[in-house]
Amino acid sequence: MLQILHSIKDIDPIDWASIQDPNFPFSSYGFLLAMEESQSLGKRTGWFPLFITLRENDKLSGAMYLYLKTNSHGEYIFDWAWADAWQKNGLSYYPKLTAAIPFTPATGPKILVADSEQKTTISKRLIQEALKFCQTENIQTAHFLFIPKSEVELFSRENLSIRHTYQYHWHNNNYDCFDDFLMALKQKKRKEIRRERKLLDKSVIIHEVTGSAVGEYADLMYEFYLSTIDKKFSHDYLTPEFFKMIFKDCQENILLYLAEKDGEFIAGTLNFKKGKTLFGRYWGSTEEIPNLHFELCYYKPIEYAIKHKMTLFEAGAQGEHKVQRGFIPSITYSAHYLPDHELGDAVRNFITREAEQLSHFIEKGPGMVYK
Repeated sequence: MLQILHSIKDIDPIDWASIQDPNFPFSSYGFLLAMEESQSLGKRTGWFPLFITLRENDKLSGAMYLYLKTNSHGEYIFDWAWADAWQKNGLSYYPKLTAAIPFTPATGPKILVADSEQKTTISKRLIQEALKFCQTENIQTAHFLFIPKSEVELFSRENLSIRHTYQYHWHNNNYDCFDDFLMALKQKKRKEIRRERKLLDKSVIIHEVTGSAVGEYADLMYEFYLSTIDKKFSHDYLTPEFFKMIFKDCQENILLYLAEKDGEFIAGTLNFKKGKTLFGRYWGSTEEIPNLHFELCYYKPIEYAIKHKMTLFEAGAQGEHKVQRGFIPSITYSAHYLPDHELGDAVRNFITREAEQLSHFIEKGPGMVYK
């Protein structure tokens, strides 16, 4: 039986746990509930939850998490030009249907299943139900963002257009320690990283915090989050309550680095971990310290990933400077349902050209850093 629900609270937490991916922390019940309960979603930010679930023999066999969107904020796969074209032609681009973790440019499954061997069959039913919802509700477009490569074919089979974009990711090539990673880099990059770490202010003490110990730092991390928002003139999508909830209910997935100077915390970075993957999310500081951002956001998490045999570290969107620190350009994928008219055709053509241009860039990228 297929159902359309409007809150994660309409799904039993134990049922939801049965379809979780072992390497993706953001689709956990606690994280999605925190998004809803903390008022980080809704009218203020333009994200309205929608869940499509499939039950067989009264057991949850699959689900898709989506959001009705009234804008394109907080997605990181940019379609503002598409929305503008719709408006200029007297058409409504919003609301649109979006499958993504709000405000989180992290690659992870959009289709969750209890039995991986049934994923192809279940995916077909869930995707078709999402598209049926669009047609019934007169929604012009649907967007499935940061899908893993393993899901590309599933969406392609339903005639969705696959868009190629990119981020800078770090991959663990079976390193035993941080020096092993450095030795894989070109000499110039290796020397620069060592220099940055050596020149870090010696009065700064860095703390690694995990598990139940993270609970007391929710308010502090929110302050650091706001400091970055202010500096970048960005939007404070997340509320203090969100940080309090995840620091209480998602402790097993949190990796926190805090920088202390003269007895006070001056900077912090919040990462999420699960299985073989690590995701860098929020950073902030109250004092400018040369190289501190690189140490907290890149080098310390890389050390952690190596120590715990994690295979992938995604440090967020954008940032060409990551290349100099061992990250490589990596293709990210999204799937788009577009109408059959001239504007839809124009976007599909753009997606094709964009993918061709990106393939040339990716071919050259890795050689800039590694031997």
